[in-house]
Amino acid sequence: MATIPTQNPVPSEAAVDLKFNAGKIDEFVTSFLLKYTDRLGRDHLTIEGMRDIVERAIKEFGWTTMDSFEIGATLTNSSEALRWQMNGEYYRWDGSFPKVVPSGSTPETTGGIGIGAWVGIGDASLRSDLISSSGGPIVNINKVTASPQGNLSQAINWVTPEQFGAIGDGTVHPLSERYATLAAAQAVYPHVTSLSQTIDWAACQAADKYSRLYAVVKSPRTAIYHLGSNYLELSIKSKWDSGFATSNNAGDCPRFTRNIESTLPAFGQYCIVRVQNAGAAGSADEFVRGIMFKGYCLTYGLPNRSASKGSQRICLHMNYGHGAELDVAVKGGEYGVFGYSFWGSKGQLVIDSCHKAFYADPKTITPENLTPPSNTNTSFDFYVKIDACPFGLVLRACHYSIFNGFIEGAVIGFANYDSTNETAIAITAIDSTGIGGNIGIEAWQGAHIYNSQSTTDFSISLAQSHNISNTTGKNGPWYSMSLLNGAAQLFTLPAGNNALYYSVNRGRSTIRNVDGDFSGAPFDAAYLCYQDVNSKTLFANTRMYTGSIRNLSPANWANVDVINDFYLESLFIPGGGTGHKYSGKGVCVAYDYSLSAIAADGTVTITPPVGWRILSAEAHVIVSTSGQASSAAVGIKTKAADGSSITFQTGISATGYSILYRLTLLITK
Repeated sequence: MATIPTQNPVPSEAAVDLKFNAGKIDEFVTSFLLKYTDRLGRDHLTIEGMRDIVERAIKEFGWTTMDSFEIGATLTNSSEALRWQMNGEYYRWDGSFPKVVPSGSTPETTGGIGIGAWVGIGDASLRSDLISSSGGPIVNINKVTASPQGNLSQAINWVTPEQFGAIGDGTVHPLSERYATLAAAQAVYPHVTSLSQTIDWAACQAADKYSRLYAVVKSPRTAIYHLGSNYLELSIKSKWDSGFATSNNAGDCPRFTRNIESTLPAFGQYCIVRVQNAGAAGSADEFVRGIMFKGYCLTYGLPNRSASKGSQRICLHMNYGHGAELDVAVKGGEYGVFGYSFWGSKGQLVIDSCHKAFYADPKTITPENLTPPSNTNTSFDFYVKIDACPFGLVLRACHYSIFNGFIEGAVIGFANYDSTNETAIAITAIDSTGIGGNIGIEAWQGAHIYNSQSTTDFSISLAQSHNISNTTGKNGPWYSMSLLNGAAQLFTLPAGNNALYYSVNRGRSTIRNVDGDFSGAPFDAAYLCYQDVNSKTLFANTRMYTGSIRNLSPANWANVDVINDFYLESLFIPGGGTGHKYSGKGVCVAYDYSLSAIAADGTVTITPPVGWRILSAEAHVIVSTSGQASSAAVGIKTKAADGSSITFQTGISATGYSILYRLTLLITK
């Protein structure tokens, strides 16, 4: 202002002050500034400043909402907001009041949108932006600090099958429910080949392909994806992790299922999830790497313990999926987890009601793998929960691997246990080395371990609710495969009574910590162990009570060793008594001397108990005077090569003399 005010006290009637105040009145009324300064230098609100405070107060307190542009309304003050039904947004009027809005209006037809007209106060526009394909970058997840910066799009590192259209209600929904033509379906899912394929399969496969490049796939806990007659194919860097604890119980974690086929697909194609062949995956060798599959259940939807032998159903086909991270539950297949060479894989496996629970064999020919490369499996590290599967761990050419957990539920009468023709085996190892772990076995009417040309070392915790039977058959876990490939199965159990632990073909089997009662039926006929002449079995730190039953093994007892088991040690002592000390490897030594009379020719012949041979012996003539001692020398006259006898020669020619002898014996049963 040109007028310079005075500092006269208020009120002032000086002409110059009146002129100055006239200009301030105009500034108070018409200025867009929020404040003006009086002649004494103090700030005051303008009308615009007052309006700003009121509107901010109204906004903080809330709006009076009204319906609607379509219906028509009259707004009388700036606290009222009118809804536009078409987008759900509320608008305030930024002009003069009252504001009359005729029915059938829009913001554009009643003044436009912007300053001085309609101004949106809701979130409809923001929501519209957020649900668009470019909505992620709108949300900044960090303030500008020294911390890493980013937006929501950069922070989202997982997707769900539902984002790709999955339904997940456990029902078959063919693509024809959503698409009129195959071309329309292929525009969304290029990998589909028929409108009869399911929406869930198409969506899950699309999610998997996306995950290989960008993200982890997650799922709602209660989702059940029905794949129809297809399987989910995993490839290089496929990543699935639901985040839920794995279980075969409905509702505990998301599930995959598929049709029970009336016509068998080609072997290896009848599965729920399968690792892609290396060539199709673009791998430089036979292996597919980088797979993670965790927190899902794969089920055929059949009742517990349903017959599956010969069905060719596979729950999880690991193929050549090297180094996979797994946490999966499976149920209802002939094979729970099946694979050729998926070495280096680790995790947790919950396997229920399959015929072969965990089958890892890179050597045996199958109809889909007629010329398997020269591979092995190594460095498995799995925690297993195996229930109602007659063959638990089935391993061939497997090395330095660990399995912990439990194997249970092979009971005669279960539909998936063909006990007439086969004997259940908890752990089978063929041509394998360095296989071990801690395994609980319960409700098991079969063998615990079959070891052929392998080295195994397992701690067994036995819940002895059921025992082995001598009525079960001799087939093993390769019987079904032998029917498919036309070759003889890798083994059948030896003829005769069954045994808990088998070691054959130069096998070396260590069994630790077994605690049980083996003093009654069926162990009056069945054996604790069976080992051929070239194989060894070691029981260490066990407590296996046998009572008066001495059915350790049908033969080759000398190939059985015992460490720290009072009951089993007694089986290696003649009569099971206390007259000998067991020193290991089938050898025992008498604690004290035995008496035997010297014959007229000065000889004494000693024979061992039945079932033992003499390894060594010591003998002394009993004398009572120093004169007798001078002629009391004892030598060995003869010793049978088979240890069946030893004859001592003394210098005594008179009758009435005896020797004291002590034998070291080796068991020959």
